[in-house]
Amino acid sequence: MYLFQIFRSLVPLRNPLGFGVGDLLACGLALLGLLAIFGHAWLANWFRASARRASWCMLALFLLPIALRLALLPRIPSPVPTTAEEASSLLLADTLLHGRFANPPHPLYEFFEAPLVAQAPAYRSTLPLGDGLLPAAGWFGILFGIGALSALVYWMLRSWLAPEWALCGGLLTACAFGPLCYWTNSYWGGFIAAPAGCLILGALPRLRRHRPARNLSLLIAGIIIELLALPSWFCLALPLFLLAAAFCLKRLKQFRPALLFAALLLGAFHFAFWYGMRAFADHAAWNAVRPYAGFDSLDSAASESRRAVLVDLNRQPGPQLVFVRRLPWRDSSEWIQNRADIDSARIVWARDLGSESNKKLRDYYPGRAAWLLEPDAIPPRLRPYPPNVAFHDVP
Repeated sequence: MYLFQIFRSLVPLRNPLGFGVGDLLACGLALLGLLAIFGHAWLANWFRASARRASWCMLALFLLPIALRLALLPRIPSPVPTTAEEASSLLLADTLLHGRFANPPHPLYEFFEAPLVAQAPAYRSTLPLGDGLLPAAGWFGILFGIGALSALVYWMLRSWLAPEWALCGGLLTACAFGPLCYWTNSYWGGFIAAPAGCLILGALPRLRRHRPARNLSLLIAGIIIELLALPSWFCLALPLFLLAAAFCLKRLKQFRPALLFAALLLGAFHFAFWYGMRAFADHAAWNAVRPYAGFDSLDSAASESRRAVLVDLNRQPGPQLVFVRRLPWRDSSEWIQNRADIDSARIVWARDLGSESNKKLRDYYPGRAAWLLEPDAIPPRLRPYPPNVAFHDVP
């Protein structure tokens, strides 16, 4: 009993079970390390046998990054678009969902000018067509793309390396480009070029082995998606990469368990630390290590500000018109994010061009409640338009 009391004094007293989720995660990683050290031979055989089950490995790698990001939703909600690239990708996706490649220009298009968006002679995104394929399904399309990338990296590497190395590459991809990556926590659809590249590089060496018709179809599909997503870089970079792969990757055919486990453990500990900080740590602990989280793209300050404004607007009944007014040296374009059919959108974002010009847009939308947004205030200030007081510097 005395030893039990000493043990209880070392664990959180607020938790009746003693250990928290973070403690269990740390213990699990410690057990994995001990297993790698003392059960090296058994673990190597198990990993080798598992890596050869291609279908199960691809399914697990597809679900792993999706499940890890969904597990963070109670603390970190789904992302909101905050950059010009995201706004343009969503505009392209919405345009494709309307069954067209461009939209008619708006008669007052000067209010809606933004980077990567053309207003005349047609209202459209200037991004390549492939950037709108994944965002067309919303954030779930982005999650699907991340899961597909992890699975396809394994499938691609199996045609070049031993299955064990292929599974290692898939696991590291799920960690590096999974729940903490910008690709997962934004609406930028350009990363579809990555799984397309996996289709190309995975199908090429398989053409001479078996099922040439299926692999040729996958190769053509990858080339088409790559051309839609990155037409210029695809033409320049692919031949050089294929030459490098032919001379370099063939040297890694031999399976070396010690080197493989070292790579997996290093990547797992690195990922688990940052994932645990975002999932379980309090704000004080996270703020202390935040400057060192170079690859963590979860819930930035810009995302939090825009989410708060959207919550306020969604509470208001009826359609809304928001004039964005920024300080003279700041650009309001990243806040101008409109749908393909601007007139039918519930919230229309417009540049503040002055009271006289703004009257034209208010007359064009007589049934919309007008608002003035000042995003440079801390926190961003949203009030009815026209405001009762003049705009002043950020408090």
